[in-house]
Amino acid sequence: MIRNATPCDALAVAPLMFQAMEEIVYKMIGKPHKEEAIDLLAQLFTQKNNQYSYENAWVYEEAGSVIGSVIAYDGAQLHALRAPVLALTVHRYAKRTAHRPRARDRLEAGTPPMRGELAAHRVISRCE
Repeated sequence: MIRNATPCDALAVAPLMFQAMEEIVYKMIGKPHKEEAIDLLAQLFTQKNNQYSYENAWVYEEAGSVIGSVIAYDGAQLHALRAPVLALTVHRYAKRTAHRPRARDRLEAGTPPMRGELAAHRVISRCE
């Protein structure tokens, strides 16, 4: 069954997105780190108003599991939809001096997550 995606689909869709754009997301984060790349895609997917948002996605579900996805948006909106992606990657990775752990790792360690990560973590946690 094909249906509109929801933020709760992030954990299933992010690895699918990664398969389609591995080299691109590695450039976004500045290194070939699969888990961190998928974590970034999941974060973007749970947020509104960006090119990788659930708002622009449909999923194919079979036997209660998401096994495929499509992300599509009006190309005329590309610059507006890409701006939040670029802002997040610049904020999170441009001034990187050391590995920044994922939100859930920071939460477990008692360290505050970066802006946006906590919201994504909460959305995904509610879905599990």
